[in-house]
Amino acid sequence: MEDFNVDIVNNETGEVYAESLLLSDAHTKIAKKGWNHVKTTSEEIPGDGCGGGEGPFTLYTLWVEDPEETAYEKSLADAALWWDYKNGGGQVG
Repeated sequence: MEDFNVDIVNNETGEVYAESLLLSDAHTKIAKKGWNHVKTTSEEIPGDGCGGGEGPFTLYTLWVEDPEETAYEKSLADAALWWDYKNGGGQVG
């Protein structure tokens, strides 16, 4: 794996947390934020270098889970189940 052109993306939501990092910086950021690395994917990006553009390169994506965000989403789902809105629960009237 090349050590640059690394993005960090939330595995559940697709939110991009960081772009164009060095691999070592990406791993440092993941550790500092307390994210869990789920998987790594790669994509070949074509390019011809014309007009000052980049030549072809490989983009690596480190997919992560954010425990805080996952816990928050779970709390929302649990609250919806408790209130049971579809069946009139938690509604006044």
